[in-house]
Amino acid sequence: MSFFRRAVPLMTLVAIAATPAIAPAAPTAPRSSKGMTLVAQIPGPGGTDLEFLSRRLSSYRDARGRMVKAKRPTLRHFAVVGNQKSNTKIIDITNPEKPYLAAEIPCTLSQGDVQVNAARNLVVIANGTGSAAGGCEYFDAVERQMKPMPPGGAIVDISNLYAPKVVGAAPTASGAHNVTLHPSGRYLYISTSEIVEGDGRVPIYDLADLRRPKLVATFSTPGNAPHDVRFNPAGTRAYLAGISQYRIIDTANPVAPKLVSVFYPPGNSIGHDTLVTPDGAYLFAGDEGGGGGTYPCPGGAVHVFDIRKEATPVYLGQSYAGVGPVTNRDAEPTTEVGATTSCTSHVMELNPDKLSLTIAWYGGGSRVFRFDDLYSDGTTANPGPSVAYGHDGVGLVESNWIAPEGASTWSAKQYAPVPGYIFSDDLKLGFYVTRLPRG
Repeated sequence: MSFFRRAVPLMTLVAIAATPAIAPAAPTAPRSSKGMTLVAQIPGPGGTDLEFLSRRLSSYRDARGRMVKAKRPTLRHFAVVGNQKSNTKIIDITNPEKPYLAAEIPCTLSQGDVQVNAARNLVVIANGTGSAAGGCEYFDAVERQMKPMPPGGAIVDISNLYAPKVVGAAPTASGAHNVTLHPSGRYLYISTSEIVEGDGRVPIYDLADLRRPKLVATFSTPGNAPHDVRFNPAGTRAYLAGISQYRIIDTANPVAPKLVSVFYPPGNSIGHDTLVTPDGAYLFAGDEGGGGGTYPCPGGAVHVFDIRKEATPVYLGQSYAGVGPVTNRDAEPTTEVGATTSCTSHVMELNPDKLSLTIAWYGGGSRVFRFDDLYSDGTTANPGPSVAYGHDGVGLVESNWIAPEGASTWSAKQYAPVPGYIFSDDLKLGFYVTRLPRG
């Protein structure tokens, strides 16, 4: 999905066109916890994943689309925003309350998951099998001709941030649900999300030459293919969220990964995402209940594992957003979302404080969870069962949330160089920005 196909004027909340006779209607105030404020939105359907980068520039494009020469090199911050209905967008978030479209990557792809490696001026976009013909083209450096982008990964050079070029393809016949760059930026792991048991394949590409990606290995294990892959910062471990199971693999040699362990959260529907605490002690495993289809709140849980003994992860419990009716807990009427939409955990990311995470919850909007309870006096604890419903419970516990009207939020993340804000990408609402409580 996507936002829009051309530059739009700067805006904060959703703009509603006025007529001489009728004043514009005020946007519906989002439901939220105290202090959470919707401050900006660039509307348009189809929003998926987003990633960030910062760059020091001698000249930059302003909100009116003009190139401005800076008196001295200036640091600008950007969100690379995926979409399934139009081109991937590069949005200037230097002033997070006045974001604007800076550039577009000429690629409209069916899945739209994005990965960024700023050091290599590299963006990779996941392409499923449902993209329309002509949605994206690249120059095949081997056959010396332009070609339609095949299912797999689209390789994009952003050396010129304002004129990104699609330069290569990492194909896989079954398509890519997600793509994950190794921290080195050289290797690409593709999550095909194939659900056939016994076909747990992960194609691995070498991106030493962006114009000629080379398939160098395929990691295979019993079970189905992963929905998503996440590396630790050193690149020595990868955590795979599969449809029916989760895995830890040793990636010290990224082209020859080795299986470390397989584990199964109880009651898991469709494994979607993983996140590991900075000390490597705990793993959060997201269950995308119903796979993004209609699913009643609170949806699939975020499961908590102790992985200090990574060959035998220990299950600690589960946490849910404070939305919808939950057994043994009073529902919050202000956050009720019915069963006519998807309402479940989805893309999550560690926050700059390293003690919390931000997660998209489809119809439940964007949520923040803290995991202080997993530690004692700043050191790794050995907690008992971890169960939380919204702000009630122990372990991974919700602390803040916002649910704009009509939300179907795919991804929600914070960015350390632009503190105090959540940046979200939404299937229905497009890109929106939330200011966190101050003080």
